[in-house]
Amino acid sequence: VVENTATGGLAVGKATLTVTPDGSKTKTYGDVFSAFTGVISGIKNSDAITATYTSTGAVATADVASYDITVSSVTGAKIGNYTVVENTATGGLAVGKATLTITANDTNKTYGTAITGASGSTAFGSSGLKNGETIGSVTIAYGTGAATTDNVATYGSQVTPSAATGGTFASGNYSITYAKGAIVVDAAPLTVTADNQTKTFGSTFTFTGSEFTSSGLKNGETIGSVTLTSAGAPAAAPVSGSPYTIVPSVATGGTFTASNYTITYANGSLTISELPPPPPTPGNETATNQQLAAFEIPRFPLPGVGDMTTYQVNTFTPQVGPVYFYQPPTPYDMAAFDMMMFDAGNLQFLNGFISLLGHEGLMPGLDDRRRLQGVS
Repeated sequence: VVENTATGGLAVGKATLTVTPDGSKTKTYGDVFSAFTGVISGIKNSDAITATYTSTGAVATADVASYDITVSSVTGAKIGNYTVVENTATGGLAVGKATLTITANDTNKTYGTAITGASGSTAFGSSGLKNGETIGSVTIAYGTGAATTDNVATYGSQVTPSAATGGTFASGNYSITYAKGAIVVDAAPLTVTADNQTKTFGSTFTFTGSEFTSSGLKNGETIGSVTLTSAGAPAAAPVSGSPYTIVPSVATGGTFTASNYTITYANGSLTISELPPPPPTPGNETATNQQLAAFEIPRFPLPGVGDMTTYQVNTFTPQVGPVYFYQPPTPYDMAAFDMMMFDAGNLQFLNGFISLLGHEGLMPGLDDRRRLQGVS
């Protein structure tokens, strides 16, 4: 038997291998996608063959859109036995919008001032931006709390942002939620100052509540009255304590509302002047020697009173007063008056009269020519 061989007589052709990516894949803008899958059909003899896939939409920076998924590689030890057909999943990867929240900042303003919304504001915050992107500005609109007359309070959800623009972000890649902020109206500074006052010793100063000035009132508002107190107001308040502090407090009334202001009260002063002596009592009597104190009395101005032509003297031991001395009408009597002297250390006001303390003797020998007229 002669057996011949048909060399190369059996040709084994390549099998067809079809690789198809799965479509209907989704991702969010800013994310990287890698979870590709696909179907390989036509594998023979359980050959170990694998495929990988790709898409230009898989990167984080891919804008919102639908992208094709393609086969990037098919590998296996037996791959040479196949004719590979690579299919494309057209629009198989959909990139969806990322969630972006833009929140208006709370806005503080002072009572009596107005704020106006506008575009180009940077008074906002954001969360959800991808790839290090930025927002340039937003448009801000203000609601209740923005007017000059809106009272001190916190007005929630009255700052409304919109129309984000600029920067490096693309608004089309985001689903934007705008969150409102609050308007906070703060108290305005207000200074209430007590007016300075004067009075004469022995009189009572009565405050009406109008003796003040103010600075800082808004919207043409007014204060009705202020509580004013001073230790110098009573009639008995001594001159030695002058000037006394006038303390203002409790501004009320008028058209203003106290809670809209931070009120500073500034003190004033009450100055008490010495009481001038009363005029001489008319009469025809003259002083006796026993009614004149043992010292000499001059004409001189008293501090805080000025030039006076009348003095009232009360000597305490023996108690002979009151005795009125006044500027005599004749040159001779003037000379007698001029020769007398006060001891300034013993001069004080007591109940509105000049009192001379420590001189208890009497002056003898004063003749009628030196008696001062108008004495009672």
